[in-house]
Amino acid sequence: MTSLPDTSPDLTRLVEHAHESGIRVWWRHLDDCDGAWSAPHRSIWMRPDLTSRESRSLLAHELGHAYYGDSGPQSSAAESRAWRYAAWLLIDGHAYSDAEHTMGPHLGGLAEALDVTTSVVEGFRSLIGSAP
Repeated sequence: MTSLPDTSPDLTRLVEHAHESGIRVWWRHLDDCDGAWSAPHRSIWMRPDLTSRESRSLLAHELGHAYYGDSGPQSSAAESRAWRYAAWLLIDGHAYSDAEHTMGPHLGGLAEALDVTTSVVEGFRSLIGSAP
């Protein structure tokens, strides 16, 4: 396995979670996407030039595809479900509430405060059935 491009505890925890689930995580240049899950290879590939926030969010999203057994090109429903899984892994309800109290309902501000992408915030809102 190649070395991690980011050594933040959260990314490390996600990689460990993947390994415990029998999934290998690889960083390599991808031409047409930021990351991908391959069910036949039990591997996740991610671009090495992603930010820490993007890496954490995308790895959690791809772990969602692995969890649900997704394979091949995904429907919008499967993509949404994987973002909800990422939100479940990355966002604590109390932290979200605190961030929303401080930042308001703006996706970008919440994503920054929670150190995730806006797609993860949208996934969390979908999990709790909330939208501004």
